[in-house]
Amino acid sequence: MSVEFGVGVETSGPRAVKPSSAGRTAALAIPVDTAAPDSAGGLGRNRATEGMIPDLLEQVRGQLPGTIVVPGSTTFAVYHLPDVSAPNGDVLLVRGSTTDATQMLEVARARPRQQGAPTEVDLGNGVRGVCTQSPNSGGFLVPACAWVTVDAFGQIAPLVPLASPEPPLSTAELADVMRGMLADLP
Repeated sequence: MSVEFGVGVETSGPRAVKPSSAGRTAALAIPVDTAAPDSAGGLGRNRATEGMIPDLLEQVRGQLPGTIVVPGSTTFAVYHLPDVSAPNGDVLLVRGSTTDATQMLEVARARPRQQGAPTEVDLGNGVRGVCTQSPNSGGFLVPACAWVTVDAFGQIAPLVPLASPEPPLSTAELADVMRGMLADLP
């Protein structure tokens, strides 16, 4: 799998995590979010996909601003939209701690190849959010949404497969997904 985080995942097919030379599963670039619930905002957790995206996670980790992300704080989970047939409908959640929430939100506002102005999202309770959209290689405009609190961040983006892709959610639809998920995330 390959991805430009915030643009969407482009999958050429399932890829399992490769075993290490010791016969154990290789460490993921970003660990699984063990605190993330089995469902959030009406989306069910997709643990099967979580084990199939090690390359994507390496790219995501490389794209997070290391100067403002607290080392070792970043985790991920994959959720699946109800009533959407696989391989479509997966949403990647990446979250962690930040030392500069304002700068983290600025990074989210200026995604690579972004089209149109960022959409500010009112999440209440001191949580600030923004959504953007960028084209993927399949020609779809793929949204990504991010939020920050005083010391934490989160980002969601649909995983868009190369084989049999369906148009991903619109920016407004992903903003609604973000609102729903935030209500259920610890």
